[in-house]
Amino acid sequence: MTHPYVRRQSSPFLKRVLIPFWILRLLVLVVGLAIYGIALAALIILTSDDLKKYEIDYNTTIDISKAQALIGVIVGIQFICLILELVCIVKRCRRTLSPAFFLGANIVQSTFVVAMFILSMIGARTAGSVGVSVAIL
Repeated sequence: MTHPYVRRQSSPFLKRVLIPFWILRLLVLVVGLAIYGIALAALIILTSDDLKKYEIDYNTTIDISKAQALIGVIVGIQFICLILELVCIVKRCRRTLSPAFFLGANIVQSTFVVAMFILSMIGARTAGSVGVSVAIL
């Protein structure tokens, strides 16, 4: 069953409103994926000698496997959000974007962003990290 064709006059999705927000959200998602991807690659490349040096320098213990798993989950969720965003753009271009799908995709994406904001506020150590988290939210 095909989705109904939404005509231009009756479409609640105005391009002049959605396109700037889509560009901004896509940029945030791509930058986030790049940063977490680099962090994951760094954790994979990290050797035991480097780990022991960090433990001595910062007086901490680091569980690399847990950090790798956590960053992997974050990358996966951000990738899902990126796919949902691209699907919304494609559906809007084809004029088959329904309000229900648009709302559902935005709820999923917003839930992830708010959860990441809360987690970053819990772990915030500097004013710069708080500022970055607020800007992304």
